Amino acid sequence: MNRAKGPDEADVFLGRRLRSVRVRRGLSQTALGDVLGVSFQQIQRYETGTHRIKVSQLQRLAVALAVSMTDLLEAPRTNSSEITDMIDTPIALRLMDAFQRLTSRERRCLAALAEEMAARR
Repeated sequence: MNRAKGPDEADVFLGRRLRSVRVRRGLSQTALGDVLGVSFQQIQRYETGTHRIKVSQLQRLAVALAVSMTDLLEAPRTNSSEITDMIDTPIALRLMDAFQRLTSRERRCLAALAEEMAARR
């Protein structure tokens, strides 16, 4: 059997879920690595799917992130990894938090402003 080069799709998926949960918990790669006793580079490798996560390490990750192993393995609700990658950033989380605190009218105004700014590019 000839194995394709590059990370396996399942490993990439798990890495994206790991990144999503880590960012939502407000942890840097360094902070998570410190908890697990690995480098931030190792966390990067997990998140990109270039290194597979052993079951024992998956269990430690789940404990460190205060989620179940099932939560890390859960399928995404959207098929677009591009959208997920964009949303799972600290600045996007700040924007979403601020957006939730706005009135409906303010949200519409902000959406119109963002659309106008994007149209100028």
